[in-house]
Amino acid sequence: MTLKELTKLSSMKDYATLKNVLSEMFAADIAELLEHTDDKNSILAFRLLSKDMAVDVFAHLSTEKQSAISKLTNEDELSEIVNGLFFDDKIDFLEEMPANLVKKILKNSTETERKLVNQFLKYPNNSAGSLMTIEFVDLNKQMTVAQAFERIRTTALDKETIYTCYCVDSHRKLEGSVSLKDLIMASPETVIEDIMRKELVSVNTHEDQEYIASVFKKYDLLSLPVVDHERRLVGIITVDDVVKVIEKENTEDFYLMAAVHGTTMKDKLLQVSVLNAIRFRLPWLIITLFGGLLAGGVIGVFEEALTAVIVLAMFIPVIMDMGGDVGIQTSTIVIRGLATGDINNKNVWKCLMREVVIGITMGVICGVVIGAAGQLWQGVPMIGVAVGGAMIATITVSSFVGAFMPVIFDRFGVDPAVVSAPLITTIKDITGLVIYFGIATLVMGI
Repeated sequence: MTLKELTKLSSMKDYATLKNVLSEMFAADIAELLEHTDDKNSILAFRLLSKDMAVDVFAHLSTEKQSAISKLTNEDELSEIVNGLFFDDKIDFLEEMPANLVKKILKNSTETERKLVNQFLKYPNNSAGSLMTIEFVDLNKQMTVAQAFERIRTTALDKETIYTCYCVDSHRKLEGSVSLKDLIMASPETVIEDIMRKELVSVNTHEDQEYIASVFKKYDLLSLPVVDHERRLVGIITVDDVVKVIEKENTEDFYLMAAVHGTTMKDKLLQVSVLNAIRFRLPWLIITLFGGLLAGGVIGVFEEALTAVIVLAMFIPVIMDMGGDVGIQTSTIVIRGLATGDINNKNVWKCLMREVVIGITMGVICGVVIGAAGQLWQGVPMIGVAVGGAMIATITVSSFVGAFMPVIFDRFGVDPAVVSAPLITTIKDITGLVIYFGIATLVMGI
């Protein structure tokens, strides 16, 4: 089903057909569809789902869409959905919700569950404790294989995974692991301790998520046990949660490479205000600006006797560097947005125009700074006007090129991450020089 078809069926009030179509779709596909649907149609489609499907779809939704649906759902419905989630998904949802809503959701929960939720919410963000789930199968090492299968059969329905079972002693201390394959191949009378693997990797509840992701990658794991300071088994982390961690960490590293560290996976692209985006990016550009001025000063040491045309050449490095920095920053944001789906056919023009507005704003600020610095440095007003005007125009053009080039490459099936940076650099160098000398010629009459 497409967004257009959902909207059409909704407007026609053909709810029976809509319900039948949704019932034949995968939960992940329904969630993706609802992400791009307005809140009114989202809650309508969501309420047509069966209870089990609604829970699965809710788990696949972004935090923003979960929040939107929560506001349009009564407390009883919401509590029923949240209680149906796997424990780690429940914690992820509750972490993002206001305290008053969390209190309402948990008011019908058992005291034991409320204590568990509060315990998990107290773990540091991005730690193993905040990632883990308590829905796993643990086996006493003194059990026989037959007893182990009986325990798995009676508890598996509520567990997130049963492919690897963790073995503990009478004090719940982690002793080893046994796979479902090992259990199937062993005779029913075999004691678990005789077939369990004693060499296993585990992490502490306060271990950082980036380290956890590296452990999964290094040992090729599907799940990882989490222990407390006394090595008691308290939970496990599954590979699906680590995939989210890896995506988040890669995104943050990617943004850091381009000095736009204020944008994270938690802050969806269009949810970061223009002023905040400028605040995060502008400091690095100002630092680069003064670094370029220093480079121009070094050139000036050897060019004291040259004419005004040569004086203008002293500002070439800073103008070229600033244009390049803005172009790379903008292209980084757009490329990552295309990769994660934050930029799509529905919002591409809004995203591009937003980046251009940010570029123009930063260009004006940098242009005023360097124009004033150039005038004070050289004592010639027209030099300040020429340099400042060139800076504004160069940064504006660079932001425009940095925003649009990745989208153009993506439309033609070319990976924008591979070719955008060198091409943007080349274009900004050529256009930057033309703009600079063009403005200088007009302003100074040379």
